[in-house]
Amino acid sequence: MAQRGAFKKIEVAGNKKLEWVMVRDNSKKTLDYLKDEFFYHDIDLADVGPPLQSPKIAIRSDYVFVVLQIPIFNDNTREAHTAEIDFFIEKDRIITIDLYGVKDLQNLFKIFSQKKTFPKTSTKHIVDDVPHLTYLIINSLIESLYPDLRSLSTDIETIEDHLFDSYDRAFIGDLLRVKTNIVRFRQAMQGHDEILMRLAVFLKENVKMQKVLDVYFQQLIDDTRDIKNRLLLKRETIDALHETNQSLTDFRTNEIIKTLTIVSFVVFPLTLLAGIFGMNAINMPFVNHPLGFWIIIGIMLTGCVFMIGFFRHKKWI
Repeated sequence: MAQRGAFKKIEVAGNKKLEWVMVRDNSKKTLDYLKDEFFYHDIDLADVGPPLQSPKIAIRSDYVFVVLQIPIFNDNTREAHTAEIDFFIEKDRIITIDLYGVKDLQNLFKIFSQKKTFPKTSTKHIVDDVPHLTYLIINSLIESLYPDLRSLSTDIETIEDHLFDSYDRAFIGDLLRVKTNIVRFRQAMQGHDEILMRLAVFLKENVKMQKVLDVYFQQLIDDTRDIKNRLLLKRETIDALHETNQSLTDFRTNEIIKTLTIVSFVVFPLTLLAGIFGMNAINMPFVNHPLGFWIIIGIMLTGCVFMIGFFRHKKWI
């Protein structure tokens, strides 16, 4: 493994037949180097720079430029973020730009640079040519998403288990976090199948891709569609849970409002009587009676019992 000149974030691995260049920087100096060294188009180099680009493919005369987004799941925060991986694919060279240090991609490059044996897709090793290496890189990225999908499923199951528990602010935060993660996953995976179809056609027509790889690239396309279908199902599930939680919240709110309203109606006559008998007007009934206080209390209690009985009759409580 070697470095290109003074660029510490550009590493090269391979041989004269096949070269993999790993770039971990998108500064102007690095982009200028890629332009001067490999003559890539300014439009494609601009897409390598910030901000985050949507998945795309641009076929040029002597190379193809591909942008893929890969969701990255943080096990500590349980939040998903989007990483952009850029590819310049030529007949004998692959350049990948990974600013996010995607673990599976970096591990794969390390194995490649150490010239360890890769799994086989045919009678030849997978590192024999650009199409094989392209398949291996993209396949490793797609395969890395399945554990994250299982983590999403676990989070959804946890939310289902606590859906009918008492109100908890943390629960609402978890629900919204999972919903946001699913949205980010779906946004990252949009258009991957179409890009991979066009990439396979380019490799077949321009790089003499072995026919045996047709099945493997079709598998990649099917896997991306499978992931999108799983995410669609998870989105529908979390939306249903969100709606159910909203209905439960509305029900609990209505119950609280109803209870407060009933209490207000019960207390209002008591307050009214207390105010009337507190006026100290002349000839006020029961005021001078020896049992006046208890008579007034009895009237109040009778009013309360009547109001409660009325609410029960109406089935409001």
